[in-house]
Amino acid sequence: MFALNPALRHHLALSGQSQLRSSPSHLLKRAAFHHWRAGRPAQTIALSLRAGDPAWARGLGGEIVMDVALRQGRIDELAHWLEGVPDTALLTNPMAGLGKIWALSFQQQQHAGATHLLKLLSRTDAHEELLTLLGATTAALRDDVVRAEMLCRQWLELHARENPMMKASALACLASIVASQSNAAEFAALRPLLDQACALADQGFARDWAKIAEVLLLLTQGQIIPARNRIDAHLTDMVSPVAEQTLKTLRLAVLAESGVPLAELEWPLLFCDQIVDVRIHTARAILRAARLAGDADLCEKILTELDVKAVRDHMPRLQLMADILTAEHEIASGRSVTIPNIPRNDAITSAHLAIADVECMLLSATRALADGKDHLARQLTDRILARIRRAGWQHIILKTLMLRSVLHLRKEALQLSIRSAEEASEIRDSTGLKETAREFRNILEHIHAGWAVKARFDRSAAQHHLPSSQHTEGSDLSRRQLHILGLARDGLTSAEIANILGIGEDGVKWHFRAIFKCLAVNRRTQAVATAIQRGLLH
Repeated sequence: MFALNPALRHHLALSGQSQLRSSPSHLLKRAAFHHWRAGRPAQTIALSLRAGDPAWARGLGGEIVMDVALRQGRIDELAHWLEGVPDTALLTNPMAGLGKIWALSFQQQQHAGATHLLKLLSRTDAHEELLTLLGATTAALRDDVVRAEMLCRQWLELHARENPMMKASALACLASIVASQSNAAEFAALRPLLDQACALADQGFARDWAKIAEVLLLLTQGQIIPARNRIDAHLTDMVSPVAEQTLKTLRLAVLAESGVPLAELEWPLLFCDQIVDVRIHTARAILRAARLAGDADLCEKILTELDVKAVRDHMPRLQLMADILTAEHEIASGRSVTIPNIPRNDAITSAHLAIADVECMLLSATRALADGKDHLARQLTDRILARIRRAGWQHIILKTLMLRSVLHLRKEALQLSIRSAEEASEIRDSTGLKETAREFRNILEHIHAGWAVKARFDRSAAQHHLPSSQHTEGSDLSRRQLHILGLARDGLTSAEIANILGIGEDGVKWHFRAIFKCLAVNRRTQAVATAIQRGLLH
């Protein structure tokens, strides 16, 4: 993560040259040093490992490997070179201290070791900027997002000009947090600054995590097709093995949402130790795939693993999302639903709470629909759409529109039901939210117990049910005029009716004059009431 001090580099270069002359593996060491100075980390690491001189490794060789491994995010190499180094020795070498904490943080169930080391390093007065950034990255890995965001912004405000490599790491950490909050505007502002810092410092690890943050942002917004394109492009040029594994895990979420059969997915990757946002996206997608495949055991295993992880590692946001996923599972399974309470926890940001709150509102609306409380469900969907239209959470918009389609159908507002279903269908096709739409449609069909949702969710089927003949049997009104009356009953204006029928407003008014004359009335409300009384409308 951090660049060596230029003076330290010069000192190591001189000391390394003297060691090279006396070492029996001096050719390998000379070659490693040459590749390091030329910016070829892979060759540097390979030759350093082949040199096989422990004394040299603790000097120049160790610094080379540590410098390169931190830049590249090579956690295994860091752990290998730091084995057996006592904690007290790390106080005199901030690079080694950083490497130790970074390696510990990414190893499973090693949070206690990282905490101990942070406390040890904090006893010194030096390296304040190092400790601030270490605290930020460690907090982010433990899902203490509020603290991580605060420390990142604090570091960037105070120390951003001192070290481009540290700056790249701070920006990458902040970009990941912003992406998980679905803050597209700030992410767009951070990205060029991050790319510039990565290029200046040759920071491959931060560059990799910027790519992961970009994918996280797309998944948070429900943009499955763009996310899949980004993953396919990024997997070919990832530098860090840890980041590459994380991206492959996210790919599971995309493939599962795209309809790839569960048997073809490497879903055990879900249980690898990953950052919280990766776990949430992947668990939700695999859960959905398992439900659609009828694999109840896998569903139970995923939910149990999430709950155990959240409790064991004290992760309140993961616990909240586990509760939401459990409620979604209960709805999909047709069981009674317990809507989670939104906690006001200091470790959860207001943006994350806002996302969770909207998801819980959607769960409440779905439960209200199942309980026959259509008025409450309609109020909740209105509130949801008012809050999320600008946020761009397409998966929530999709479900809300499908739910509204059923509500309109129950009210016999056929055209409004079709319009909501068509808009949901367009979102499904443009974003790639294939399995989300399929499962939620199944849920709504089960609740509504009818054919209408499926027929109206597909545009061609919806168009098939539009009136098209010229006259209704037993009436002087044409089917076209009855269709217009039905739209008027649903509260549509002349302009809206004209838009649906593909004619001008004058044409709609002409039809109404003919309707008034046929029914011997003077107003639309009278026409609708008379048509209902005569059994022409229902």
